[in-house]
Amino acid sequence: MHHLFIYHAMPLTTSPVENAVWGAFEEGAGTLVNCYKRYENAKLYCTKPFEKFKSSDGQVVTVMSQGESIHAQFVSSYQQLLQTKRGALLFCQDSSHLPEIPDSSVDFVITDPPYYDNVHYSELSNFFYVWLSQLVDNAHFRYELVPSEQEAIANKGMGKGHADYRRLLTQVFRECHRVLKDSGRLIFTFHHSKRQAWWTVFEALTSAGFRIVDYFPVQSEYRVNPHIRNKQAIDMDLVLVSQKRSLPYSVLSPSPSDALERAVQTADSYRSGSKTLLFLHFVGELLRSASCTPEDMQLSYEWFETALNLFETLANNMPAESHISDTTSVQLALFDDKVSYGEP
Repeated sequence: MHHLFIYHAMPLTTSPVENAVWGAFEEGAGTLVNCYKRYENAKLYCTKPFEKFKSSDGQVVTVMSQGESIHAQFVSSYQQLLQTKRGALLFCQDSSHLPEIPDSSVDFVITDPPYYDNVHYSELSNFFYVWLSQLVDNAHFRYELVPSEQEAIANKGMGKGHADYRRLLTQVFRECHRVLKDSGRLIFTFHHSKRQAWWTVFEALTSAGFRIVDYFPVQSEYRVNPHIRNKQAIDMDLVLVSQKRSLPYSVLSPSPSDALERAVQTADSYRSGSKTLLFLHFVGELLRSASCTPEDMQLSYEWFETALNLFETLANNMPAESHISDTTSVQLALFDDKVSYGEP
């Protein structure tokens, strides 16, 4: 069972049954003993948290967080949360409707929205749900299968497409907008190999009243993950930082060449100047540019797609040993000859 669901996917496997499940002779990767040890290590991390960094010579360095610990006291209401140091209030409900949280009361919303059509959450959960519904006396398990009507996902098998994903994600983002203070920030991670997925998230954010003002890439999936193995997929997340559209902002040029030049300058500061890293920076700059154009200008998906097509052409023509900083001003200028910015 450990191997069958070690990732948030359902890959075909030739060994669906784990041997020595109780840990006999300390054999087997998914034994009960090893699972317990993982939880034990997690609790130890909470008492003595640390960060790992890769040094300039490629060595992994562990840095302990001095004087820090990860713990919380669970409370049952928002008022108790305000009165409790390190309080934690948990809800198991639709995130597009949180009436318990007052308007303009939250400083930051940090989340991880569904990855478009990459992970079929409810379908994967059904395996566990049908068993738990027989054992757990709880209102959440009164259905035959996991309720999926409000699941923000693009899944043909469920009859949900691009428009459904955008609509449901917009509802969640609007609730984030409601509870956030005017100075608050919505921060979340996203990655996808499909351009339409990126633009759909952007449309949902914009419709909900947000503007992307910053971004940065972080390492995410391992190469052995079934979602990216043997695929043209991205193994890094892009963290997107958004603010309410009512706040002041710096207007950015809608020119993709300007966006690429900013991406080159930013990505060049990283130790590894890979094309994948530059691609993520370019996507971030395009989305930020589309968010920060003059109010009377609205950019289209065609603008986004054309810019990425040109980026691919440019990247494919770069020698394998070249660095991202080798991009020339002439190459950048070619973008503006082929990309329409849209009409004011």
